[in-house]
Amino acid sequence: MNVDAALHRIYLWIAGLAAAGTLGALIWRGGPDALSFAIGSAVAALNFHWIKGAADTLAAKFAERPDTRRPRLVATKFVLRYAVLGLAGYAIFKYLRVSLPGFLAGLLVVAAAIMAELAYEIATGFRGTPNGT
Repeated sequence: MNVDAALHRIYLWIAGLAAAGTLGALIWRGGPDALSFAIGSAVAALNFHWIKGAADTLAAKFAERPDTRRPRLVATKFVLRYAVLGLAGYAIFKYLRVSLPGFLAGLLVVAAAIMAELAYEIATGFRGTPNGT
């Protein structure tokens, strides 16, 4: 399995699902829910990107490969991530008056993107093509 290609496709899935979900929410529920979904999707995508960076740093550390990022910075980002997300969530709900269901649905975009990539990998595996490349 080509992990880099799979991660690239996951990022594409995230962008596509976020755009489709935002458009769907705009048509179905209106502007406030579409904005909520878009914000939730952006927060989820940012969190996924941060977790991927932390995982890459940890993998490099355990594989004893040199990594240009400092482990202390990565650990600090890992700990502060949830505080930043919590404060952002508080500010979003206090000042933007977005809807909670739309925001929570947007947070699920990353999970849906990973499941879509899983389905893609299974489908290409059954066809016998190596990772769709």
